[in-house]
Amino acid sequence: MIDGEWPQCDAVLQRWLAAENFDEHGRQRRSMADFVTKSLHTE
Repeated sequence: MIDGEWPQCDAVLQRWLAAENFDEHGRQRRSMADFVTKSLHTE
C-alpha cells in the first residue's frame, strides 16, 4: 500500500469495523473482502 491508496483503504476499514456490520454476538455481517470488492467496483 502506498500513501495515495490509504484514504480508500481507511474508508473500507471504517465501514467494515462499523457497529452496524456486527451482530449481537460480535460476528461480522459482511466480510472485509465484500467491502473491498464493492470499493474497487465503485471507483
